[in-house]
Amino acid sequence: MTDITTRGKYQDDIRGLRDLETYDFENIFKMCYDTKNQAYFYNILKTVNIPDNINNSLYTTMTIPAETSLTSLSHMVYGTIKLWWLICLVNNIHNPVKLFPGGTIIKVITPNNVPYIINTIKQNLVN
Repeated sequence: MTDITTRGKYQDDIRGLRDLETYDFENIFKMCYDTKNQAYFYNILKTVNIPDNINNSLYTTMTIPAETSLTSLSHMVYGTIKLWWLICLVNNIHNPVKLFPGGTIIKVITPNNVPYIINTIKQNLVN
């Protein structure tokens, strides 16, 4: 049987693993360690949700101008493609590769609230 321990550290805090960029999705998860195989891994079975009744001061809505991918929307709103996953969470989107037709109205966390939302998600994940 493999011994698995939760290390309680984020990837950027573990020497020998590459540093992640600020908004990489993996940054919200702490690493686990397989002592038998001596390997780090993410627990991909964790569920990350944003409540439907999120305070409306934390987001705005936008109308998608034309058929657009989540990475393009992320770049339009945040100046980086790295926050596609946040748009998925806020809008309860389960298929991140789906293109959204023009005219679709979505919620987006306002850029100044992104650090707050990410920190809140991290604090609420049980590791």
